[in-house]
Amino acid sequence: MSTGALPLFIVMSFFSGLLEIGVVLWGVAESNDDFSLPFALAFAYQVGALVIAIKVGDYAWKAVAGTSVLAASTLYGNVMGAFDGTLATCVTVVLCSAAINLTRMRLGKAHISTTIKRCARVSGFLAAPMMMITGAPALVIMIASATCLAISLRSRPTNALAPPAVPGATDPILGTALVTHQMHYFSYCTVIMVMLLQSYSPLLGVIFFIAGWASYIATPHLLRPQWSPGSAAFVGHVFLPLVLIALWYAPAGHSLWIVLWVATGFLGGTVVDLTRLAQTRGMNEGQLVPLEGLGHCLGAGMALLMIASGHGTAVLFIAAAFFAAVTAVFVGAALPFHSRSREGQL
Repeated sequence: MSTGALPLFIVMSFFSGLLEIGVVLWGVAESNDDFSLPFALAFAYQVGALVIAIKVGDYAWKAVAGTSVLAASTLYGNVMGAFDGTLATCVTVVLCSAAINLTRMRLGKAHISTTIKRCARVSGFLAAPMMMITGAPALVIMIASATCLAISLRSRPTNALAPPAVPGATDPILGTALVTHQMHYFSYCTVIMVMLLQSYSPLLGVIFFIAGWASYIATPHLLRPQWSPGSAAFVGHVFLPLVLIALWYAPAGHSLWIVLWVATGFLGGTVVDLTRLAQTRGMNEGQLVPLEGLGHCLGAGMALLMIASGHGTAVLFIAAAFFAAVTAVFVGAALPFHSRSREGQL
């Protein structure tokens, strides 16, 4: 990655965080106590992000970015982005998400530290309240898409933007654990943001949401390298369901509720140890990215389905606890195999 690509990557990661959380705030602002809209927009973002798992060439990248600009322009012209067609709006979010995430991949996402990537995205979270201003969402999407298009037009041609399909070992148990971990988070993260908006101002709600992400980002730095790969992930996901159930029972927005939300970040952040275990088994970036993207979409899609079908928010916390517990089971099942493989190498 060139030196000049890092600032651009940070800018695109900022837009990524702004759009991912901003569309939820946008949906809440435009809905009348019908919270299926923010869940639909959250799902649309994840569908667009899934494109990074697909082998996409430069011309397709430019086409996606250009189409996103046109879609956002049309949306902005529609009474300054007022909702006239939810489906059209969701398609616009899908296109913009795809353009942003393809651009981040092209700028060297695989070679940038996880901490930098997450901090840049969290900075976008802070700006998300602006998406509740009439006309701002379509304008933000238009600017982000235009930036993607400009970068794509100035970029040197490459064969593909997806992670290289380097042959590697496959581990179905760990692969399933990676998917269910992502499903646990994306099945309840949107309802957390909605509940925070119901309890606090948009800015304060976002700040409390970021508190959970801060603990998530801090977790990898708290883990000790001498620990056996996967052990922290197993312990974290054993206790995570208990915290999620407590979060369901605690009064929304209460100080205890905030503490429990932050605790889920510490426990869920042990997924980095799960990734480390997968890498010791020979799994590479080209295998991990599609699995994570699949988990994102399945979790967000399930949350949308539950809310749209009239189920309350409680079922989302139960689902999150279930998928966290399933992750612990699969990680636990993988650990003995790992121990035996190490013994066989001695």
